[in-house]
Amino acid sequence: MEGLLRRRRALSLTETIVASCLLGMVTLAVCNLLPSSLLAMRRGEQQMRADQIAQELLVGYSSVPFATLALGPVAPAPAVQKWDGVDYVSTASVFKIAGTDEQLAKGLRVTVRWRFRKKDYQTTQESWRVHVRTP
Repeated sequence: MEGLLRRRRALSLTETIVASCLLGMVTLAVCNLLPSSLLAMRRGEQQMRADQIAQELLVGYSSVPFATLALGPVAPAPAVQKWDGVDYVSTASVFKIAGTDEQLAKGLRVTVRWRFRKKDYQTTQESWRVHVRTP
């Protein structure tokens, strides 16, 4: 029994220093990843918000009678919505769908733009409207 106790030894100074350095490097790597992951999460939230704004506008324009949809920008002019300190500017337009008669089909396009950290972003969504004539 006494022989077993003598063989046990404490950690040497070198082992302690190496373990501390490894722990410090792992902690530093995790801390460096945190800001970039938070930034990516924020950009994702902004993209989702812009898509939601565009989708809401498209749904709103779908209730407009087909005959009143004139080609060109849709009034009102650019609308601004503010969320979490970011301004989302949306514009909408009606366009002619290639290869179709504009009396039968038109497209609606909504573009939402925003600026974050001195960089511009945008998302665009489209919807097609078809005029179905009843006999």
